[in-house]
This record gives sequence, C-alpha cells and structure tokens, in this order.
Amino acid sequence: MFAGLLDAARNSPFRSPFTRVHCDDGTEKAVVSGRSVQAAASREVEFGSNEFFGLCAVGGILSCGITHTAVVPLDLVKCRLQVNQAKYKNLFHGFKVTIAEEGARGLAKGWAPTFFGYSAQGAFKFGLYEVFKIQYAGMIGEENAYLYRTWVYLAASASAEFFADIALAPLEAAKVKIQTMPGYANTMRQAMPKMMGEEGVMAFYKGLVPLWCRQIPYTMMKFACFEKTVELLYKHVVPKPRDQCSKGEQLVVTFAAGYIAGVFCAVVSHPADVVVSKLNQAKGSSAIDVAKQLGFMGMWNGLTPRIIMIGTLTALQWFIYDGVKVALSIPRPPPPEMPESLKKKLNVDHIMFTALLDAARNSPFKTPFSKAQCEAGTVAPVRGRSIAAAASEEVEFGSTKFFVLCGLGGIISCGSTHTFVVPLDLVKCRLQVDQAKYKNVFHGFKLTLAEDGARGLVKGWAPTFFGYSAQGAFKFGLYEVFKVQYANMLGEENAYLYRTWLYLAASASAEFFADMALSPFEAAKVKIQTMPGYANNMREAMPKMMGEEGIMAFYKGLVPLWCRQIPYTMMKFACFEKTVELLYAYVVPKPRDQCSKGEQLIVTFAAGYIAGVFCAIVSHPADVVVSKLNQAKGSSAIDVAKQLGFMGMWNGLMPRIIMIGTLTALQWFIYDGVKVALSIPRPPPPEMPESLKKKLGVQ
Repeated sequence: MFAGLLDAARNSPFRSPFTRVHCDDGTEKAVVSGRSVQAAASREVEFGSNEFFGLCAVGGILSCGITHTAVVPLDLVKCRLQVNQAKYKNLFHGFKVTIAEEGARGLAKGWAPTFFGYSAQGAFKFGLYEVFKIQYAGMIGEENAYLYRTWVYLAASASAEFFADIALAPLEAAKVKIQTMPGYANTMRQAMPKMMGEEGVMAFYKGLVPLWCRQIPYTMMKFACFEKTVELLYKHVVPKPRDQCSKGEQLVVTFAAGYIAGVFCAVVSHPADVVVSKLNQAKGSSAIDVAKQLGFMGMWNGLTPRIIMIGTLTALQWFIYDGVKVALSIPRPPPPEMPESLKKKLNVDHIMFTALLDAARNSPFKTPFSKAQCEAGTVAPVRGRSIAAAASEEVEFGSTKFFVLCGLGGIISCGSTHTFVVPLDLVKCRLQVDQAKYKNVFHGFKLTLAEDGARGLVKGWAPTFFGYSAQGAFKFGLYEVFKVQYANMLGEENAYLYRTWLYLAASASAEFFADMALSPFEAAKVKIQTMPGYANNMREAMPKMMGEEGIMAFYKGLVPLWCRQIPYTMMKFACFEKTVELLYAYVVPKPRDQCSKGEQLIVTFAAGYIAGVFCAIVSHPADVVVSKLNQAKGSSAIDVAKQLGFMGMWNGLMPRIIMIGTLTALQWFIYDGVKVALSIPRPPPPEMPESLKKKLGVQ
C-alpha cells in the first residue's frame, strides 16, 4: 500500500521538481524550466516518503498547538461573548469583566486542553492533508489533477479534518467547560474526570457533529483558499517568479495568503462555532435546540473578534508550517503548472471547463450509439457493446432530456414502491418506537387492524408518496449526473479501475440533496404513523408541527436521515451495479446484448433484491433513531440512541429486510422498465478499455 502511495507522490503534479541534471560547470538545474524551488532544493527528505508525512505532521503540531495556545485569552472572551451576550457586551468589555472577576490569570483559562487538543488536531490536519492530496491527485492523473486542483484541495482537506476533529473533540469540550462555566473547573485535570462522572464518554463527543460542521468547512476554505491565493499572488502581485524569491520573501507571501484565507474561514464556520460553544455549556441540549434558542442573528455573536483571531491564527499557522518545512528541509513545491501534455492538447494559455454534455459523451458509462453501416445492416463498432434495450437514438446519453427522464424514472420508481408498502412501513415504525406494545410484525398488523381498522394501515400514505417521489427524482437523476461528471474527472481508465468508488461517490452526492427534499415529509409521516391521535393526514400534521416546533420540526431528523439514507443509497447503487456485472459475468448463460428486454429486467430485479438486503442491514440503526426522534419532541439523536441501547437499535430488522429487499428490487425493476419504455439509454456493465488492456497485457 505504501509503495503505491510513494509512487503516486513521485508522479504527483503537486510534487517538487527534485529530479535534476548536472551541467558541465558542476551546477544543478531543474529539468522542467520554471519549476526550481530554492526552499526545496535539499534531497534529505524525499517527497511522499514516511519521513515526509511524519515531518509534515510535526509542522502541524507546532503550527496549530502554538498559535491556538497563544490566542487563548481572545478565544476565552469570544466564547463568553457567544454564550452570554447579556453579560459580556463586546470584546473590550469582555476582557475588562474577565480581568476584574478573575485577574489576568483568568485570561489563560483552558490553555492546557487548547494546547494538547489543537496539537493533536494539527498533526492529523496537515499530515493527512499531504497524504490525501497526493492520493487523490494520483487517482485522477496528472492532467485532471491540474484541471480540478481546487476540488483536490477541498477533498483532501475535508478528509483530513474528519479525522483531526475526532482527536480534538474531547479536549475542545473540556476547554469550553473551563472557559464558559465559572466555578466548574480551573484546569483540564479537574474538568475531564468531572465531565466523565456527570455525562459519561458522550460528554466529550456530543459536540463532534457540530465540530465537524464548523471545522470541515473552515479547513476546506483554509487550505483551498490558501493554495489558490498563493498561486494568484505569485502570478499577479509578486514582481518576480517564486524560484527567484528568497526564503524570507516566500514566507511573507505565505503569511499574506494565510491571512486572506483566515478571514473567509472565520465567516463560513462561525455559526457552527457558536453552537459548539453553547452546546458544551448546556448539559443535555442538542445542536438543534441550541440553534433554535440562539436564532439566526444569535449565531453571529462574537464574529468580529473571531475574524481577528482566525485571520491572525491562520496566517501564523501557515507561516510556522512553512517555516518548519524550511528549517527541516521538507519539500515545498511551487504552485502547480499546466502539464506539457495538456498544453499540447489544448494549445491555449488558459482552460475552460467542458460542458456536462461533453463529459457525458466521453463517459465510459455511456451507451455506444455510434454505429457503422454495413451491407447487412447496422453493427456496433465495439464488439459486445450493442444493447437491444438502448437501440433507439431518440434520447441522447448525457443530454438534459436524458437526465430529466432519469429523474422522472426515479419519481415513478420511488414514489410508487414506497406508497405500496405503507402498511408494512407503518407496522415497522410502530415496532421501532413501542416494542412493548407491538411484539412482532404479525402482532403489529393484528393490533393496528383491531384499533384503527383496515384504513389505519394506510396512514401516512400522502407524505410517503410526495416525499419519496421528490427523493427519487434527486436520487436517480443526480446519480446519473454525478456518475458522468466523476467518470469524466477520472478519465476512462481510472473510471473503470475505480468504478466501485465512483458508484459510491455519485450515489452519496445524489442522496445528500435527495434527503433535503424528503426530510419534511418523512417527519410528518412518522408523526402520523406512530402517535395515535396526533393527526390523520398530512394536511393536519404539517401545520400542527409548524405551530409546535417551527421549521426545525421538519429538519431536526435531517442528520440522522443522512446517516440512514446515505449509507443505504451507497450500498443500493454500488451493490446493484456490481451485482449486475457479476450476474452477467458468471450466472446468466449468454451475453447481455443477446438477452431480451424481459430477461434483462429479470436480472435487474434479482440484483436489486440482493442489494436491498445489504441496504436494510447497514441503514437500520439510523432508521430506528429517526423514527424514535420524530416521535419524541425535544430529544436529540444521541439521547434516543442512549435510551434505545445497542440491541434496541435493531428492533424491527426482519420486516425491514423484507420491505427494503422487495422495495429495492421493485425500484430498480420500475426504473429500468421506464428506461425501456421511454427509450432512455441503458448502458451495459463497463468493460476494460482497450488502452488499459494493452497496458496490462490482458487479452
């Protein structure tokens, strides 16, 4: 694994130009003109080696640990402004009150969890950023890594911060307790045992999701904005090329770019920062409770001091990190330049992104419409790629019409199937939230019929139909969009090699938006189905929910819904695509292009059912939490999970396997059937490109 990463690093467009030639006069010159970097001339540390990543992590420790500890007084006043605006009027008044009440020493409260927490975070943030940047650049190739470099920065920084925040969360929680609750604890040694005794281990992690919401956008902005600002400063502001600047001049540019990035960072992450501070102060509250209590304007309390703090902090962090690289002779590559191969292809000085339609036409997942005319008729130019069900050229693959019709297929597929299984879904929800009353699925049906009659089994059909129709439009329509787009980014060969990852990424991206459309209807459906007497239909339920809890009544289950639906959809699409591929390769006795439309739809149904079983298992715990959460007013997802316990989160699994297996199979069957009926392209399983076969020596 490491050998692959090292090779990726050596071939990365973000690497420093270490390969050098010796001239007659004994001097060294960079092979690629304009790519020499004075600060990276040493070969003591190899770019992409274990030592390189380890030293980058050390740079991160020094960078984040020192800077965050240095601004503890400002951070303390900022936190107090956020949680008690009535007492601490503004920044200067906050300092004045703190010094009056606790003396100058009070301004250093929380320095220990700040130092250790942000040191750990810095190690992961900077160290893993370098790892992920190299890995992602290697996956998409040199040319795409240059074209989509901003996306590489965003993806690498988000991935690194995800793990960095897991290390930071416990110490951040202790810091906020010390700083915002006078008398609670004076030191980390006092605070952490006390928190453990009062709330258990969740005291340290109840703020993790809001921390991700704060830190991941912050870090994405921090790294992407910094990288792009450095690039622009050297291109338009600095009067000489970077390789002609001294180390000191380069560090000045680093500081300036860091400050600019820091201002943007502070703005995008501030609301979540306020919620985290208030959440760790308020025992037993959820992030949604805190957000409702603060209101929109309240979530911007303390923005000015945070801009000052984060701007300075970010600038100093980049300055220290780059300074550590200089001191330890760690490679410091210049801003990436357009590869020579891409310059030849484009024959232009600048690049314009291709349209989505062009991406679709070049996608390895497109159907082979171009056909050669022979005397005997029409023959597919690529052997084995003709598809009977996609023979019509009425709908062009990747056109706007194609994506809209895929969305229509999703509406019919999801809306009809979910509405069809409303009775089973109703009993499943009741099993999840009241196991004592509804013993099992058969007892649940019997009791529901006895209490509500046959009509009671269709309670919640309207929000189910409208909610899942909207979700289906986004899920299937955007899946096709993202699959084409991501495949184009990777290139034909990588799209084939990493096709499972491509299915996972495309389906997760689509489901993220689909759940925003579903969430209000899902909340209403659960209220109707699990709270007898609350409301009989959607028209009664939604206004009542709005009146009781406001708009958040419809979105308080969105995060658990993402936790349920995104893994479910990733499994649903990736497992389906791979199962279809395997069925045609090892089970179906003839090639797909020789199967009738009916036979192809049977394979679709079988693959859908297999995928559905796995979907039900991976998403079930989150489904139970969502059902219980929408029933229990004022509870948080963590409260519900603790109340249910591990075994309680598997209540109703068997009926859900039956329901989801059938549901998923029918959805794929209907979706594929709509494609057949409307002559929408239905590509076969992807085959290895000829260029890759030649490289690998595959016949």
